[in-house]
Amino acid sequence: MLRNIDQEVDYRVIKWMLRNMEKEGLLLPEEIKAIWTELIETYDPPTRSLEEVTETILGDGNG
Repeated sequence: MLRNIDQEVDYRVIKWMLRNMEKEGLLLPEEIKAIWTELIETYDPPTRSLEEVTETILGDGNG
């Protein structure tokens, strides 16, 4: 159980970093989608199955 909590925290921190990089204009939409796709593939459900990977993280409401 603890491992899943650690993974959730790691995922949310990485996603927050990507969101801030997006806000600052440091990543192109295709870069965001590629990074996010690769990131989500390292996780097991439910994280993998609940996320809708798009070309933007801004305003997605998922943490």
